[in-house]
Amino acid sequence: MMCEDIKIKIAARLGLSADGDLRALILGAGTSGVSAAKMLGRAGISCALYDDVEHDPWQDDRSGMPPREAADGIDFAVISPSFPPAHPLSVYLKDSGVPSVSEVALADIVCRARKIAVSGTNGKTTTVSLITHILRIAGADARAVGNIGAPYTSEAADMPKYGVAVVEVSSFMLESGGIDADVAVLLNITPDHLERHGSFAEYAKTKARLFERQTADGCAVFNADDAIAAAIADKVRSRTYFFSVSDKCRGAYVDGADIVFDGGDGARVVCGLDRVKLVGTHNLSDSLAAVAVCKLFGVGDEAIATGLATFHAPKYRLEYLRTYGGTAIFNDSKSTNIDCTIKACEAMKGTTALVVGGYDKRLSYHNFFSRLPSGVRYLVCCGANSDAILECAPPDTPIRLYRTATLERAVMLGLSFGTDNLLFSPSTSSYDSYRNYEERGRHFEQIVRTFCA
Repeated sequence: MMCEDIKIKIAARLGLSADGDLRALILGAGTSGVSAAKMLGRAGISCALYDDVEHDPWQDDRSGMPPREAADGIDFAVISPSFPPAHPLSVYLKDSGVPSVSEVALADIVCRARKIAVSGTNGKTTTVSLITHILRIAGADARAVGNIGAPYTSEAADMPKYGVAVVEVSSFMLESGGIDADVAVLLNITPDHLERHGSFAEYAKTKARLFERQTADGCAVFNADDAIAAAIADKVRSRTYFFSVSDKCRGAYVDGADIVFDGGDGARVVCGLDRVKLVGTHNLSDSLAAVAVCKLFGVGDEAIATGLATFHAPKYRLEYLRTYGGTAIFNDSKSTNIDCTIKACEAMKGTTALVVGGYDKRLSYHNFFSRLPSGVRYLVCCGANSDAILECAPPDTPIRLYRTATLERAVMLGLSFGTDNLLFSPSTSSYDSYRNYEERGRHFEQIVRTFCA
């Protein structure tokens, strides 16, 4: 896209004049913020930057300035996902009437490609990766962006009209509104990020914003097996479809040994259920979501079947590492909430030693122990929220409980039990000790490699 076109589009969306210079204040100096600044810079829009955390030097760096000074001369603000809405600068900009836009919404403004937006508490990365994989098999120029790793703004301006942006959208990204997507998908809603959103009700409300910018021409896809997610379907303007592991629906579902799609004009078999190589009911649910999206995009059955059969789960998502002393070791570092860990445990065969713990997201673990499958015999806590987890254990739990100071010690202890599986599935974010779940996953991988050498 031409640089001047980008500037005009942004100005029009934010109610600004494209005549003369524009200056943006980027809130957050992480990957998304820097990517947004680079895209704006290419369009001739000057950028200043603000962040409270340590970051690389920036030409116009306003970090540490009082809100009034930091916002001086600014026409609009771009909010990175990690930047808190309760920050004094965020509040000042809102109260002062300075137009603000999230990094993902900024990319949405300039992206000419067709768009698929995927959100939910669990399964976003798997679903986005699988959709992208199938679309590429079908010959589309599909690119996975957003919360999956590559900032949306890093690709948005360069994508052709015939391309497809498959955007993983987190709740942080939705605080400033949704995406004008051709197809938007809500996988599920379970408690998460309460330290940011304050309550589960507010978190669910934020997730529902995924569909705010969709029109009647768009398609919205919901998990029929998740009552909270499915209830949002009655409130959207777009055409609604569903996916279900257990029931027939308008969309994608399982019927006996087959995956079926019914778009409203009759049910048709897409492929056999045996083509899905991912393990676990939660992965089958994500696969059905991908089938629904791809059918709505007109993808043929053979491309979908091939995609399902050749897809591999993203790294650190229930990743098998090796077997040591008869114990299979799994790295599920991407498990950042309780529901995700429960599903990982349910996918294990045989007895399991479970390693959990990390950043304290103010999640309640009161129902955690009753939901764990009987195969979980040992629980090792390691991380800032260890006390919060152990305090919720019922006195009569048959699970043997332990706490360690380091992840290294947790691995050694977990392997000493002689269970069929050692599962590292933290059930929370990594920010107490790591920058992200990838760094945490690499550390676990290194520990296993060293200990099992």
